[in-house]
Amino acid sequence: MQHRLIHLAVYTAILGMMIGCGGDDGSYQGATGTVSGVVKIDGKPLTEKATVTFFSKEGFAATGQTDSSGKFTLKYKQSSDIPVGKYAVAVMPAAGAASSDPKDFMDKESGETKVVEAKSAIPKKMQSPGGSGITKEVKEGEQTIDIEI
Repeated sequence: MQHRLIHLAVYTAILGMMIGCGGDDGSYQGATGTVSGVVKIDGKPLTEKATVTFFSKEGFAATGQTDSSGKFTLKYKQSSDIPVGKYAVAVMPAAGAASSDPKDFMDKESGETKVVEAKSAIPKKMQSPGGSGITKEVKEGEQTIDIEI
């Protein structure tokens, strides 16, 4: 009898692990939506390249790059399927916005290297999901979510 209980406990544990894993690649298995939109500043499309990031309390992060007309499409782990839920939003200048000319990083008087901050129309507070004050909800299915900064 004790031998049977041990086998039953082992089989139950294995079954529990198989059910709880949600797939062997660890991918999200719940409801998803696809998100595209336009980032606008003062009602007009943002023309500079930027990274749009949606952060959820559950730990999901979806990102997209704007084009020269402010349009973006979000991706989550290289997929267009974004887990549904509420997200804090950040819009950051795209990497590489600063000059690539080494002379632009030198102080003309001392010859020392200096930090060059990229110029951007995106307000600093929008560059942090906690500071932007923007929240959006991703719903199941295809949707357009525009962001006004």
